[in-house]
Parts: sequence; structure tokens; C-alpha cells
Amino acid sequence: MNIVYNLLQHFFYEEFINTFLMIITSFIINIIQTNGISYLTAKIIDFIHKNKKILVYDFFKYFVLVSIAYIFLYNYYKFFQNKLLTKLRQWMRHQLVKAMLIVNNENFSEINFTKLNSPINRISSVCFMVFNDMITYVLPNITFLIIISSYFLLKNTIFGVSFIIGNLILLVYLYSNWENMLVYNEDYEKHVNDTESYLQEILNNIDKIIYRGQTLNEIEVFSDKTNTSINKAFDFYSITSFHGTVMNCIVFIIIFLSIGYLIYLYFDKQIDFTIFVAFFTIILLYRDKMITIIQQIPDFIEFLGRSDSVLVHFKNMENSYDILKQNEKQYKKVNLEFNKIYFENVSFGYQSSDKLLFENLNLSLDIDNKIIGMVGLSGRGKSTFMKLVLKLYKPKNGNIFIDGQNIDNIDPDYIRNNITYVNQNSKLFDKKVIDNMLYGCSDVDTCNLYLNKIMQYKKINELYKNVDIYNQRSGALGENLSGGQRQIINIIGGLINPSKVLILDEPTNALDPELKRELLDLIRDFKKYKKSIIIITHDRDVHNLFDEVIKI
Repeated sequence: MNIVYNLLQHFFYEEFINTFLMIITSFIINIIQTNGISYLTAKIIDFIHKNKKILVYDFFKYFVLVSIAYIFLYNYYKFFQNKLLTKLRQWMRHQLVKAMLIVNNENFSEINFTKLNSPINRISSVCFMVFNDMITYVLPNITFLIIISSYFLLKNTIFGVSFIIGNLILLVYLYSNWENMLVYNEDYEKHVNDTESYLQEILNNIDKIIYRGQTLNEIEVFSDKTNTSINKAFDFYSITSFHGTVMNCIVFIIIFLSIGYLIYLYFDKQIDFTIFVAFFTIILLYRDKMITIIQQIPDFIEFLGRSDSVLVHFKNMENSYDILKQNEKQYKKVNLEFNKIYFENVSFGYQSSDKLLFENLNLSLDIDNKIIGMVGLSGRGKSTFMKLVLKLYKPKNGNIFIDGQNIDNIDPDYIRNNITYVNQNSKLFDKKVIDNMLYGCSDVDTCNLYLNKIMQYKKINELYKNVDIYNQRSGALGENLSGGQRQIINIIGGLINPSKVLILDEPTNALDPELKRELLDLIRDFKKYKKSIIIITHDRDVHNLFDEVIKI
């Protein structure tokens, strides 16, 4: 069972009372429609036919009272329905984001998370639409079908059995062709997702497309993909329309045979006029309700196909869903000095590769009052080493210790509150510049104190001379700022955070020489506020800062 079904199950459990009351209300409404309104209508027609004026008015009063009860109950039904529907879409989106954050909290995925925006919204919308169809059409209509089948059986066994057999044939036809419709939908969804992914690629690389003169080519490629998606959509809806037409034919055959048999029973005096009219009215209601259910089938097929296709993006979350089923893991409180990090026979490799990056690695880092340089060729695992310490990755085997404590038993948030990691491609929130600098700060007063000291450095101050850091927004991913401004904001955020250890991953990359020199002075000056600073770098100009060098 995938994550969406688990979440829906959780939603129903959370909203059990409202769901139960809605189902009960729906059941009562359908009883009123069949045994109440239909029967009273038949009686009124019968008494009019027999010219029994007093009884006509008596039953008309009953009809009004029952109709008022129906309106009252229907209002309550809509109340429960709206209560569930207004919550579902936002609730589903919230739970998917929660799942993404929790699952990646201790086993970080390297996927492009921006690609999950569309799947999250699509899943939320589809769940809303399908749930709406379920509680608006399918649930009431299936309840209605069960009630009228029981009613027909009670009043006339042969008629009831024949009616049930006819509907079983309809169900068998739907079941036997369900897989066929799913195949068409999966093909359609595959091309829709491919088109959406290509659109994302165009948006991410629109500058390169224009710079390289590929505008017309990309328009043509995207047009071809769009047309293919349209054709696949047409194929899917054509096949569902065909099967829908066949099922409508089966429904009308059931109706024709039922009405024909009713006429026979009436003239054979096996049922009276009241029962005949009641049955006839119910069958007409049955026609409307079954046609409605058949019309919703493409929505269900689309939901199943769409959820399966977009859940490819959530595969890691699916495999780790047990984290969400339980309460968050409870860790014992610890109070570490962060003097030493030790790797004991640690092996690690990325899921995308069969090769191990580290194999039985044994390494000890004494990080007390030092600036440590971590150097080595690209791709050797310098950044990965630190991500293992931060519990962003899980080793395949071996143990990692901080001050003798196995990090498996330490809350990852505790580690990250004490070890600030500034990676080389940190993005910015679309918030004020100051908010990006202070993001994650555990002591705002201390952070502001350190920030004021940093802004006194000449080159850094000049870097932001045209930026109102207290009021100007950074823009999505920091688009309102230059590359250097974005880079320094993230480094400032790490320096001012009063954590014990700071890890800087390629901090001088792409900085001009003067700004780089000042940044190195800043790091040296801020050493006194940290127990240790670990710098991952290829830049030899940084080596003068190091008290110790670790080669990976």
C-alpha cells in the first residue's frame, strides 16, 4: 500500500466521527427516498386514481413531512460532507510535506525537491476530486442500490433476485475491463508527466535556451510532447467512454426488463398499483444514480493512474513510511562537548551507484579549538563525510561516534543545532535578506550581535551597500541578489549562529580575490566564537587558516 492510501486511511481515522455520521445520514436519506417518498408518491397517485380525496390529502401531508425531514437530513449530510472536503486537500498537502521532511531528516535524498511541487499539488487535488465523487455520488448511490435490492427482495423475491443478478453482470463487466482502462491511463499519465518534466527543464534553463538560439527548437519539441499528451488523453477518454456506453446499455437493459416484468406482475395481479408505482419510481431513481456512478469511473481510473505515476517521486518516503506511522523516535537527552568525531569501519555508497564511496573507513577527528581543513580530489566524499556526521545519510555498516556516543542514539536535530553546515549551493528563501541571515538561529540576540560585527568588515559592507538587508526580499532562491551576495549571506548565517562547530563547504568558491581575503580574515577572527571550524575546500589560499589537514 503506497503513501497516499496510508494517508487517506489516516484521514478517515482522524475524521471517523464525521465520516460515520455522514454515512449514517446518507443511509437514512436513501431509506426516505425509497421507502418514504417513493411509497407515499405511489399512494397519492393510487388514491387520486381511486378518487379518494381525504386519503390523498392525508398522504400529501405525510409527503410534506417526509420531504421536510429529507431536506433537514440532506442539510446535515452536506454539513458533514463540506467539513471533510474543506479539510482534505490542505490536510493531504500538509501530510505529504510533513512526510517529505521527516523521512529526509535522517536519510536525506539528493533528488531535486522542486520537482515535487507539482506531484504534491496533483495528489492533493486528485484526492479531493475522488473523495468528493465518493461521498457525493458513489457512497450514496451504492447505499441506495443495497437498499432497493433488499426492498425488491422483500416485496417480490423473483424480481429482487433478477435485479441483483443484472447488477452483478454490470459489476463483472466493470471488473473485467478495469485493468484495460488502467493501462490506457498509465500511458496517458506517463506522457503528461514527461511533458510536465520537460516544461520544468525549460523553465529552469530558459536563459541557456535563449542564449544558445534554441527558442524555435524548444517550442517545436514541447509542441510535439503536448500533442502526444493530447492524443494519449483522447485514447484514454475514448476507451472509458466506450466501456461507459456498454455499462449504460446494461443498466438500461436492466431497467427495460424490470419495467417489463413489473407490468407483467401488475396485470397478473401479483402486485397492486401502489407497489407498481413505487417500484417504477425507484427504478427511475436507480437509472439516474447508476448513470452518475458510471460517469465518475474515469475519475477513479485517473486517480489510480495519477497516484501511481506521481508516487515514483516519493519512493524513498514510501519505503520509510513506518516513520510516520509511529510517534517520532524518542532520543535520550545528551550534553556533548563536541571534542571528537570517530568513524569505526564505516562503509557508504549512494543508491545510484554500486560502488562504495567509503569502505571500512576508520578515522578520528579531534575538533577541540581548531580550524580543520578537509581536502582531496573531487568526488572522494569530503562533503559526504560531513553529511554522515550530521545524520543526513545512513552508512551501510559501521558506526559513527561523537564524544564516544553513537550518533544512532542522538537526536539529529541536537547534532545540527550544535554543528552548523553551510553547503556550497545553499539556496535562499523568498524572505527579507536579514531573515535569511538569521534563519535557524538558536539565539537571535547573539546572532544580531555577531552580525553587527561582520557588517563592519569593509568589503562585506560594500557588497550590500545597495541592499536594504532589513527590508529588501531576497526573491525566490535569492534571484534578487548577485551570486556573491547569496554566497556570503549563507556564510554569515553559519558564522553568527552560536553553534559549537561550523562546517563551511567551499566557502571561497567564485569570490573575487579581495572579498575572499576579507572572508578568510573573518573566519580567522570568528574562530574564538566556535569550538571548531571545519572547511572543505580545493582552494589553496584557504590552507593558511588550517591548524590541521584531513585528506579524504
